[in-house]
Amino acid sequence: MAGVLATASTVGVAANVAAQPRFRCDYTYDYDGGRGGVLTPAPQPVTAQFQQICAAIGYNAPLAIFRGAVGNAAADVINGQPVVIYNPDFLNKLYKCALYAPATVLAHEIGHHANADTHWSSQNKHPWTRELGADWISGVALRKLGASLDQAESGIMCFDPYGPGSSSHPNSQQRLQAISDGWHNA
Repeated sequence: MAGVLATASTVGVAANVAAQPRFRCDYTYDYDGGRGGVLTPAPQPVTAQFQQICAAIGYNAPLAIFRGAVGNAAADVINGQPVVIYNPDFLNKLYKCALYAPATVLAHEIGHHANADTHWSSQNKHPWTRELGADWISGVALRKLGASLDQAESGIMCFDPYGPGSSSHPNSQQRLQAISDGWHNA
């Protein structure tokens, strides 16, 4: 994926995230908040892709990306710093399924920050509203990066195309529709 690098920052030190209060949104619904985990800076290729996604949607606020002990990926705020935390094994599995799938997940998590879902003021938003909004942003970002609609939907298609949803996440077909809506409106 080619593109202009954004001004999103990465924090170059490991951060201990044990027992820190914060708001968070995750890609599915198995995030434990990274309790007891140590975050490490993402490698340059992931950081570059992350910055390209930020640039594509015009997100210029400080935002860091880390590898961490999460089930898949999460948008979080740690000590006032907005972050995206991802599980490298999860993204690698998605990459083996489809080239753009990891980018869709990162774009989704960036979408949570762009929509202020990790801010206290959005605590009264219905969880599905937050998730579908982040999916919409993912569709916008991937279209602006030159992805086809199938590529923009590849994260959900590789992960669970017929997932039933939960109290925190809508079903996969609703999420695919939100991605498609974003892609078509980009």
